Amino acid sequence: MPLPTPGANYQIAFEIRSNGNGRIAIDSLIFTLLEGLDLVEFRPEDSTTTSMTPEVYALFNRNIEPDANFADITLVKVGTTVNLAEGRVSVNDGNRRRLDIRYAALEENTDYVVTIPASAIRAVSELVAMPYTEPITWTFTTGVTPTVLSTLTPALTAGNRVMPTTPISVLFTGTLVAPREGRSLDEITVHRITGATLNDPNPESPPQIWSGGTASEPLTGFTPRIEGMTLHIDHNGLAESALYEVRIPRGVIDRLDTNIIHYRDGYLSVQAPLSYTVSPWIFFTSILPIDVLSRVPAPNATNVALNTAIVVRANKPLTMIEEADFGKVTVTHPGGPLDVRTGLHSHEDSTHVLVIEHDGFAAATTYTVTVPFGEMGASSVLADTWTWSFTTASDNSIADIVFELFMVMIYPNPAVDVLNIKSEEPVTRIEIFNLNGQLVKQAHGDQNRISVADLSNGTYLVRITTQKGAVTQRFVKQ
Repeated sequence: MPLPTPGANYQIAFEIRSNGNGRIAIDSLIFTLLEGLDLVEFRPEDSTTTSMTPEVYALFNRNIEPDANFADITLVKVGTTVNLAEGRVSVNDGNRRRLDIRYAALEENTDYVVTIPASAIRAVSELVAMPYTEPITWTFTTGVTPTVLSTLTPALTAGNRVMPTTPISVLFTGTLVAPREGRSLDEITVHRITGATLNDPNPESPPQIWSGGTASEPLTGFTPRIEGMTLHIDHNGLAESALYEVRIPRGVIDRLDTNIIHYRDGYLSVQAPLSYTVSPWIFFTSILPIDVLSRVPAPNATNVALNTAIVVRANKPLTMIEEADFGKVTVTHPGGPLDVRTGLHSHEDSTHVLVIEHDGFAAATTYTVTVPFGEMGASSVLADTWTWSFTTASDNSIADIVFELFMVMIYPNPAVDVLNIKSEEPVTRIEIFNLNGQLVKQAHGDQNRISVADLSNGTYLVRITTQKGAVTQRFVKQ
């Protein structure tokens, strides 16, 4: 007789005889030979290297359910005792034969061991208890996840313009390892491409992002550094309205082996097969708007000394712009406008200053200063009108120091034949401009006067340059 097949139904016929009183026959008896609970497979396979996020599970030949030691199933890093699967083990909803062992996160290139103790699971059966009585254990090793470029700052888009103060950085999807042995982050370069013109975005493919630009000059004073998943390229500020190119050579950052993006004659192209070195990318800087760093007197200041000069320090050089008229810079009080003299000072320490001088404030009076939109300029103009108020002291107090600048005086004003200059520092250049910003006369060398006899009558601006900086003041030619 052949052996019965597990899981199949069988019918048995047999007789039961009585002691001479006839016989009782049982026609048949149906029974099922139950199949045992066996492990079919587990993943990841024992002693294999897998990804950073592998599926960890054990598959059985029958539907399973938790047993007495279900909570003791563990996934631990070799050499440690912390159960990474605690509270994350379950029977798969879609496949009741599969035991899923989940985790929060695994480390790269690390050995892990999975343990399913005896009596942790059992077969689903209404007839008889069927626990899995043998412990199951296996190990696996995680691999290294490729580092993938996630975000470029400044962004790599056609027609993109960024502020000159914008940080340069590259965000990846994994923790960076740098530099490789024998390599250095100092191999990263930032160049300004001169003579280039940024083109308008073009729907044609590929878009031509810029045209021209044959020479490049290296940016100095920047520092590459790695912080977690980000490569930072710290700098002290970029030039305005300029094209820059960043190059990160292949191999400087570990796991970055080939280029994903490169430029050819101003055109954007993507290499195949795709990979994840950013070498190079380009971006254009915009013009930094003029902004106020400080004001004297401060906005809403009180008890201001009556001889205090009004001073505005800006973030960039202030120069006259076309049709700029210093007369539009006003200081007013309830009785009307104050007679003021406005001048520009450009310092050797890169402090850029607008000075509004006067013959003295009235006591206990509120003054309002207004520098209209567009009246001050550098490579850009004021984005907004500068206006603020302050209140003077109630007595006749004066300040010990009016304003700490090298002093320059011009006289006579108005001038007829000669404009004289008195300066604490030797004068190296004198320039006279009309109110359209056009240079009409200049003198170089150690000069303390300049002839104005040949100038037409009207208002002019004189720029006086010394070794400490430059001052621009207004005068009238009669």
